[in-house]
Amino acid sequence: MTMNVSFAIYGILLGSLAVMTWHKARQRLFDEHEEWALRLFGQGSGSFFYRILVAPLFLHLIPQDSGMTRQQFLDWLNIAGWLFWPIPLAISEAYIVWIVRPRCARRQEQDSDVNVLLPGAG
Repeated sequence: MTMNVSFAIYGILLGSLAVMTWHKARQRLFDEHEEWALRLFGQGSGSFFYRILVAPLFLHLIPQDSGMTRQQFLDWLNIAGWLFWPIPLAISEAYIVWIVRPRCARRQEQDSDVNVLLPGAG
């Protein structure tokens, strides 16, 4: 049941990110559009990330004699079901804060410098 909630949140998140990406592009706010598109791209990797989290269970990387019970197996699937979307979202947000926003700020500074030097430009 709890995995269903997580996957529902993931679906709503994907839809919301897609709408915001489109909305910012329509408003011609391309710096903000880029941020939303990166969040959407990061969440698009969520399904792949889920498979990485559960791969040890299905590729038999955990030894059969490890003592893992069926309940522990199901618990790990539940944990993976809740981790597969917040981790890529956190990575996307970190990339946006540490890489994208400073780059956009530098670009805006350069644009303002051009406007000062060439008042009709831009």
